[in-house]
Amino acid sequence: MFLSNMKKVHDSLDLSSNNIGCISNKLFIGLASLSHIKLGNNQISAIESKSFDGLSQLHTIDLINNNLKTIDSDTFSGLSSISVIHLEHNKITKTTPSDFENLKSLDYVGVEGNELPSELVEQFNRKYALQF
Repeated sequence: MFLSNMKKVHDSLDLSSNNIGCISNKLFIGLASLSHIKLGNNQISAIESKSFDGLSQLHTIDLINNNLKTIDSDTFSGLSSISVIHLEHNKITKTTPSDFENLKSLDYVGVEGNELPSELVEQFNRKYALQF
């Protein structure tokens, strides 16, 4: 699936509930001005390397309720403006707060409802919790 020919009306893209299984590294080519992507409620089990390259304006990504198992330090590389990443209710067993340290604008990472030890969830909550 290529979205580069899509007529861009807003800076948001909602691909929720579309039965997507994998995020290809070609999916977002030509959509550099996106600031919000919703990919929740799909079947995403893999994110190819460099899938988010070129999305320098992206502030929020929603990957809630998918089948992700692993998040590596390069999964979100290149997202220099990202401030919120929703990963709640996946099947993540491997990731740590240090995997997100290269994302300098990051304020929040939601990891609740995954298969992570409660101590690790607490580490995320201390480091990347929304402040009110």
